[in-house]
Amino acid sequence: MDEFTAQWVQPYYLKLLGYNYRSLQGVKLDNFVSSTNQALLTIDETVVARLLSSLGWRERLTGSWFAGLKRWNGFANQIGELLVESNRPYAGHGYCFALGRFADTSSSSYLASYLDKYLPRLDCYYDQHWAIAALIWIDNLHGSGYSKTYLEPNGLWEQFIANKPQSSLAQSKLRYESAMVFCNKWFDAI
Repeated sequence: MDEFTAQWVQPYYLKLLGYNYRSLQGVKLDNFVSSTNQALLTIDETVVARLLSSLGWRERLTGSWFAGLKRWNGFANQIGELLVESNRPYAGHGYCFALGRFADTSSSSYLASYLDKYLPRLDCYYDQHWAIAALIWIDNLHGSGYSKTYLEPNGLWEQFIANKPQSSLAQSKLRYESAMVFCNKWFDAI
């Protein structure tokens, strides 16, 4: 493992995967928060650009998460395009996290483009739950209604989850909201 990966990817990606950091407690929580806050003091946009341009999902996941934490919405187009392209597993919820943190019109458009492309594909179970939760998050912040078209009765969301009994919009929203609240609490001062 190279020094760059050891510094910017290895300490974070498993905790970011599925927003696992939400369940950290005690010393593990303290270490994660301390390590992340230290990273936020030193990271710059060249590091995030390098992470996002990598072919690896771990790098893309951590790069999009750091961009979201720093609210560097200059990365919104790149992250949005990576989300819609959806060619790496596991990185998508990092993209949805970042777009939700940017919470702007561009982010909403990319999330909607992703949902337009992948909700009709009932056989593809990718990051639809993360994307709809991020879009709802943005709607709740701004009083917008981007997610409404997907959530109409017999709409794309209901059609998508019809054959996925383990799917729960309420759980997806809660998981996403708790990730955002966690980051607002521990990292917004940086």
